[in-house]
Amino acid sequence: MQDDCIEVSLGLPQLKIMWQEELEDRFEVKVIYRQDEAICPGCGLSTTKEHDRREQRKQDRRLTGTPSNS
Repeated sequence: MQDDCIEVSLGLPQLKIMWQEELEDRFEVKVIYRQDEAICPGCGLSTTKEHDRREQRKQDRRLTGTPSNS
């Protein structure tokens, strides 16, 4: 375990962190939802079946004073 790190909460308890990486100008974090079911966008009913999952990129609040290139 590294001894020069701190833990920062994302404030998103519904997400589970899969991996994280510190890059020169940003942090990248891959997450998945913790829930086993979701609301179907087609019919509006709750389902446990997954039809599609796509990677999405999001930009959140800054943790440092460095400018964002996104």
